[in-house]
Amino acid sequence: METHSIHPDLLRRRVRVLVVGCGATGSAVVAGLPYLHQALIAYGHPEGLQVTVMDDDLISPTNCVRQPFSRFECGHYKTVVLVNRLNLFWNLGWEALPEHLSGKEPLDRIDLVIGCVDTRASRAVIRDRTSAWSTVAYVLDIGNTSDSGQFILGEPLNQVNRRSRTRLRTVFELYPESVDGSRLEALAARSSKWRSLNASRSSASDTAGVTRKISYRVGWHSQDWPRLAT
Repeated sequence: METHSIHPDLLRRRVRVLVVGCGATGSAVVAGLPYLHQALIAYGHPEGLQVTVMDDDLISPTNCVRQPFSRFECGHYKTVVLVNRLNLFWNLGWEALPEHLSGKEPLDRIDLVIGCVDTRASRAVIRDRTSAWSTVAYVLDIGNTSDSGQFILGEPLNQVNRRSRTRLRTVFELYPESVDGSRLEALAARSSKWRSLNASRSSASDTAGVTRKISYRVGWHSQDWPRLAT
């Protein structure tokens, strides 16, 4: 079994993290990062994490149910409120960017992008901006549905990560439907086709089984068993 080794330079300097999305998932992830920062420092890492949180969403009353915001903060940017709170409590110097990630310009001076977004379009932007000439080392995609979820760590193919057998594939490579709706529709159509085919086969099998049972029972009580059995 092959073992992945973290990029060596990330063990020698501050790890620059960009969190995209500050909703229910993003706010929970960001709130946990100070613990990781403190743990790294405690175990001898020279500088720990430098985190930037990016989202252009404003706090609304509905956000105050599942997200760590109060009604008194409604109308303010989620990133600004959350990052200021963490900086004050943990004595950090993390940054808030109250804007939407867009465009295709490669990201640089970022080591890890944590995607906490809920649309294919947003995931596609992260894919585009961490590929090609980007210097991002890792992309961590986190998402969930009503009854399931996933977290996938990958190394985007770019200036830092070359093609190799051991490179960690990103969510965009493992699950292309996460950024391309047409692929998801094709998968759904294929799945529906297989379900219909299996249902037809099951129905035919059940019918054949019933026929055999009836023939057997009728034949068992008949004087002409060979003819009924065939």
